[in-house]
Amino acid sequence: MDVLGAIAIATEPYSEHSTAIRVSRNKEKNPLMQTGMWRQIIFMALYEVIVMLVLMYFGGMIFWDDGVNLITSELRDKELNPKPRLELDTLIFHTYILMNLFNAINCRVINPD
Repeated sequence: MDVLGAIAIATEPYSEHSTAIRVSRNKEKNPLMQTGMWRQIIFMALYEVIVMLVLMYFGGMIFWDDGVNLITSELRDKELNPKPRLELDTLIFHTYILMNLFNAINCRVINPD
């Protein structure tokens, strides 16, 4: 999730007054973002968007007998017990967090350095 920050730091122009040690690299032979990295980022973004849209619009029909309206459904009943809409929101949130967690673990396994 910190890819853009890392790219911003790594592509910052070199300053003579900087205390950081500069490692020279050939930008043509060793690009900062390789093709496989772009492919993984785009695939994970598409995968997460598709899963989130399916859960948002069809999650009520998948997990409960009746559908859940994302706009007009109430979150709680009069005794403050959660209704399916609140449960669906919680399920969507946890799914998003777990997808990002397993993506980070997957990136560390594939690229350990």
